[in-house]
Formats: sequence, structure tokens, C-alpha cells
Amino acid sequence: MPTDQLPNTQKQTKQASAGERKIAGLFFLSVAAFLALLALCRMMGFNISRLFLPCGFQQRYHLPCPTCGWTTALKAFSQGHFAQAFYIQPAASLICLGLVTAALTALYIALFGVYPVFVGALYREVKLKHVLGTLVIIVLAGWAVTFVRAWMLLA
Repeated sequence: MPTDQLPNTQKQTKQASAGERKIAGLFFLSVAAFLALLALCRMMGFNISRLFLPCGFQQRYHLPCPTCGWTTALKAFSQGHFAQAFYIQPAASLICLGLVTAALTALYIALFGVYPVFVGALYREVKLKHVLGTLVIIVLAGWAVTFVRAWMLLA
């Protein structure tokens, strides 16, 4: 039998320890509670935006700030309006999508006690500077979209 037709004997999952399962469960519950709280506030008519001070960047420069529209996009995302959230603020939607993906992976780890091998490899290989750099790029890209949209409204 040719080697390319041999069954793959490499393991695709690794056993998770009890501590890893607890951490994964807590992470999932944290993300789920945050999104549920946002959805509940919106359903009850509570405007979360009232909790924040007016944007100093926008008041001073008359331009949208890098996080302009995040609260509205988070509220839309938490209610399942993904396209609307992406239109409002693409960066917030991408970060929410990443959080939901990570939360679902954490739920899988917590419930079944195994995690995909790529998660361990990703955890070992990806450094904090890579994560922060990626977040900065996502936020700046979302700001660029918001900035262009505001500029088009002025023209």
C-alpha cells in the first residue's frame, strides 16, 4: 500500500487536565454571560451607551475615534444581527467572532475533556506580541472603515 494511503495515526486530540477543563469552562461562561447581558440590556430597552462619557477624541477632532461604533456593534452582535454589526464596526464584529469561536472551543474542551492538538500548538507558538499586533491591525482597519464612511457623509 502506498504511504499516502495509509491511515493517519497522528492523534488529533489531547487529553485535558481537570484544571484545563475548569479554565475552559470559566472562559466559556464568561463570554456567554457577557453576550447574554448585552442582549438582555437591549431587550429591556437599557441603553448601555449612557454609561460612557462623550468621546473626547470625537469632540476635539470632529472625527470618529478608533472604537467609534463598538458598543452599537456589540449590541447588534449579541442579538444575532451579524451583518448589521459588521456594517456598523467591522473590527468589533471580527473580535466578537474570535471570542465566540474561542468560547465554543473552550466549551468543547470543558465538556469532553479533550482539546484539538492545534489548540496546544497555537498556544505554544503564538506569543502575546502577535496577539496584540493582530488586535491593533484589526482596530486600525475598523477605524479606517469608520473614518472613510464619516468622510463620505461629509462630502
